[in-house]
Amino acid sequence: SLSNGSTVDLSGIGFDGNYNNLTNTPTDVSYFNNDAGYLTSFTEVDGSVTNEIQTLSVSGNSLTISGTGGNTITLPTPAEPTYTVGLNPDMGGYIFYVTPDGKHGLVAATQDQSSASNWGNAKDVVNNPANHNADGKKFLDWRLPTDWEMGWLYTQRTSIGGFTSTPTSFYWSGIEDSDNPTRSFAFLFDSSSPGSSNVVQIATIYVRAVRAF
Repeated sequence: SLSNGSTVDLSGIGFDGNYNNLTNTPTDVSYFNNDAGYLTSFTEVDGSVTNEIQTLSVSGNSLTISGTGGNTITLPTPAEPTYTVGLNPDMGGYIFYVTPDGKHGLVAATQDQSSASNWGNAKDVVNNPANHNADGKKFLDWRLPTDWEMGWLYTQRTSIGGFTSTPTSFYWSGIEDSDNPTRSFAFLFDSSSPGSSNVVQIATIYVRAVRAF
């Protein structure tokens, strides 16, 4: 067998390249329908022997074929995905908030990124892949939550999972106290007295990452 443009030298078996010198050849070559060299006549219905070669082009969601009588068809536009609250590994964790149209929202990592970071370090460890599980490692846009987002995280803490809930389990937000630049807001994940407080930035407390989509 031949492939990739290979050639075979037939001179050693006495073939000189002339079809008529071959033995046991078919006597009625008309059986070779449209075989190269045996198509003796045809009817060109539109007067051109070149316009059968046409090109396809795509612009946006329009597909066009060239040449006389060419047409353009409109391809269907893929539907934009929508999301709901719940665990979504493809988005990196647990979706805890979605916009009314379902196209955008917020995702929480399903594990803590640190149990003892000051506020300055927290902004670094929150996006370090080494501090995330396999789903979280898919993304590099993790950040500290806002104070408002902290309330959503606390409300859904059981579904999200992995939070520590004790009288001292504060989690850093990304919001600095505008009245005191040495303090930032943190949220206490204690079922008996949850809420936001401004905490000195050198305190070493918990970190949980969120991301927007």
